Amino acid sequence: MKKISFLTVFFLISCSDVSETSKEKSELEKCIDANVSLIRQMDGEIINDFPALLKLPVKMDLNFLISSFEEELGNEAFNQNLNKLGNKDTALASFKYLQDNGFLSKNININLDSDEVYFTLVENNKIVDLQSFLGDAIHSDEKLEESKPFLVSTIKSTNNNTLSEIAQNVCWSQRIY
Repeated sequence: MKKISFLTVFFLISCSDVSETSKEKSELEKCIDANVSLIRQMDGEIINDFPALLKLPVKMDLNFLISSFEEELGNEAFNQNLNKLGNKDTALASFKYLQDNGFLSKNININLDSDEVYFTLVENNKIVDLQSFLGDAIHSDEKLEESKPFLVSTIKSTNNNTLSEIAQNVCWSQRIY
């Protein structure tokens, strides 16, 4: 009898562990994952499917910033300070040097609040969002193509929680709960 009781308890415990570990994702979770994946792979053409993305601040990562400076790359002081932007400990001083010496516009802010250093655009003391930045480009394939690097950099620099929230709202609008 003890053997049967032990086996029954063992079976119940092992079954409860299996049910917790093999939990299948809900339809909402699948929808959110799919939409985040779509957003991460966005090429600009489907921006109208995710209008909440237009409220995101324009963000530029260090690679994007470096790619926009071809002429200045020959300047040694510029190169040293540009390379120091990737390190949070030296980024602020290098950023100030680059702005004070006219390499970077005063309309660019440095942000050290995430894992990686990123930059935002500022106009009238407000961070520029994609809607303001893209303007009419949203309705023009040619202009949208020119703005695509900013869109890709912004999405790449946006955290997963924000993208998941946008994706969840899309799923809810599709009546997926």
